[in-house]
Amino acid sequence: MIGVKTVRVLEGSRLHVEFADGLAGEVELADRLFGPMFEPLREPGLFAQAAVDEFRAICWPNGADLAADALYRRVAGRASPTAGSSCVPRRRYHALGRDSARVWRSPASF
Repeated sequence: MIGVKTVRVLEGSRLHVEFADGLAGEVELADRLFGPMFEPLREPGLFAQAAVDEFRAICWPNGADLAADALYRRVAGRASPTAGSSCVPRRRYHALGRDSARVWRSPASF
């Protein structure tokens, strides 16, 4: 999987994302900011705190994060129209004393 190298917050709910392989582009997230983890990101001050975590995913201080593979497909223009061209939120789980991550898809993204 190709991870995120850098993220830059743009006007509105947009991000400029650069991946480790050099692919770069903008992603509009306004239509994806719903639910208990992502709705708080509608507040510009919190949204502006986007960063790249140790898993090379985009994350925010409230625990919201976006999987790099879905962002990559969206930037590359290969997102499936039936999938709603969505970024896939990831939720972190604590398992056996170690942090792990599983991909979680909201019903709206199927």
